[in-house]
Amino acid sequence: MATSSPIIQALFTQPSNVGKNQIKNSSSDEPEYPVELEGLPSDAIEDDPQDFPAPRSKTNWITLDGLSENIPSVAFCNTGDDPTGRYILATDIGGTSCLFDVHQRRAVRLFRTGFCCDRVAAEFSSCSCEGGPYAHSGWGVMWLDRRSFRRTKTWSEAGGMFCNAALADQAGSPLSMIHHYKHGIWDISDSRLEVRKSSAWYGMTSEEGIDRYGQLPLPGVKRPFHGIVDKDTSNETRAALPASPFLLISKEDVMLLQPQRGAVSELQESHTPVVGFHNPLYQHLPHGLYLLEKYDRMNMCVQVPELGVVIAASGKGRAAIFSLTQKGVAPDVTYAFRLDHIVPFTAQETARKRPWTALVGVAVGPVQGTLGQQGRARKWRLLLMYVDHSVLSYELGRPADSAIGVQALIV
Repeated sequence: MATSSPIIQALFTQPSNVGKNQIKNSSSDEPEYPVELEGLPSDAIEDDPQDFPAPRSKTNWITLDGLSENIPSVAFCNTGDDPTGRYILATDIGGTSCLFDVHQRRAVRLFRTGFCCDRVAAEFSSCSCEGGPYAHSGWGVMWLDRRSFRRTKTWSEAGGMFCNAALADQAGSPLSMIHHYKHGIWDISDSRLEVRKSSAWYGMTSEEGIDRYGQLPLPGVKRPFHGIVDKDTSNETRAALPASPFLLISKEDVMLLQPQRGAVSELQESHTPVVGFHNPLYQHLPHGLYLLEKYDRMNMCVQVPELGVVIAASGKGRAAIFSLTQKGVAPDVTYAFRLDHIVPFTAQETARKRPWTALVGVAVGPVQGTLGQQGRARKWRLLLMYVDHSVLSYELGRPADSAIGVQALIV
């Protein structure tokens, strides 16, 4: 969802109250905006405290205070942890995300988190990252169902940091990863080197790239930052917050935040980390494809709760497939994620099967006829559609008893 101002229209009109005059006559010369309000009774477009949050028989307008830029993504919590639909997550292209109480019509918490050249806790005013004021644009928010997370035995499994397994598991905590735990963020960005069938070089394996160029291309060094502003400090509000973790996806970063039921000071003192991944889809393109760099933002995001998978894709042409993981058991549990695959695969690039155009759409859906197969979960199909109408298709699946990871993808 995108809008020119931080205002969301929540339409909860009962079918019996919907009149035919809500549909604008196509032959009319009147302005098209706001067509959906043109023929409605005046009381249907006013804020009515008696009607909200129930029975929601009228149109209600909600202003997301705290957000000042276009809002590309809004999410209600449908994990079962917010049965009354009280809270929503939203993010704007200025880099601010908001946890908003719909019933009280006010922001509960504001977030600014990610990786920056000039880490300034919650401000980007002096940021020198490429892209100016929109270098940290928010593009996606989603609540995550706790039942989708796969339990892991070690921190290296949880974050995919096998190259640092000894360090990660030495003290049984991500805090032992001194190099990767900074400013309240567990940085798992280096795990991109662990991804199979993928390379930071277009059309060649990592080994071939090193043989030819002597090194791997890596994104510029950025420091993690995490800032929270409490807008509502009441204990009643905190107790009602959903117990679900959630993802904030920006232009280059994927950040997983733990459930927010505690006060900000309590969350900071608990050492429960924000899990962050900087630029998982970074790739050096050949000169002929360099124009695709202008589409480099992760603005396509979907999840498959049944498989415990989140997919984030960039218009540059690739999609990252993350598995949701957890270490420990409730109440001492840390939710995390790991990068398992990036598609298209290097072999597809080498064979020129990856389109040389921008990626414009991502869709997932269950594969027909795979429900109830013994010994494995249902398969899901991932479709990537490009500007030239090319479509790449992958099947995602895992054994029913699989602890972590995504089963080998099938093209």
